[in-house]
Amino acid sequence: SMKWNLKQRILAICGMLAVMILVVGVIGFFGMRQVATRGNDIAKTNLPKTDYLGKMYAHFKEVRIQLRTMGIEGVTEEEKKEYREKVVDFIAKYEDTDKKYTSVPFAEGEKVLYDSVSNEWATFKKIGQEVLRLSESKDPADHKKMLSIFFKECPEAANIYRENINKLIAFQDEQAVHSVGQAEKAQ
Repeated sequence: SMKWNLKQRILAICGMLAVMILVVGVIGFFGMRQVATRGNDIAKTNLPKTDYLGKMYAHFKEVRIQLRTMGIEGVTEEEKKEYREKVVDFIAKYEDTDKKYTSVPFAEGEKVLYDSVSNEWATFKKIGQEVLRLSESKDPADHKKMLSIFFKECPEAANIYRENINKLIAFQDEQAVHSVGQAEKAQ
């Protein structure tokens, strides 16, 4: 059997330690890369999408508020014109943000939820456009029809829209939590 002197033993121990350090370093490097990838998923997908949904919801609420304000007694024609312009502006802002949302790739199961939001927005927008049309009329019957929309169709459509966008927001939150979990597992 081969006898190792002290110098050879020390070199062997150092060599083994160097290999172990290298292995740990390589594992750490790839682990961190996976964490960084998961972090990127959150930064590139979930954060912008959650931000867009928040803005879409805010624009939707503004459209609703401006429409509703036109039904208040004593609103002048000049004020109605101003509210109509704001409605048109917030619809445009909503749709611009919606385009940004759809430009980010969909996750599995997200498209179905998004389509519901999109359909409910279309329904709500159609009601809003009808209110805009009625608000320009001088006919008392049209004013009465506008008020009846505020009491029935508008709140109903708004509630369904709200339920659907909240489901989509919850989905984005779950996606972010899932990605964070994946990143933690990768460490």
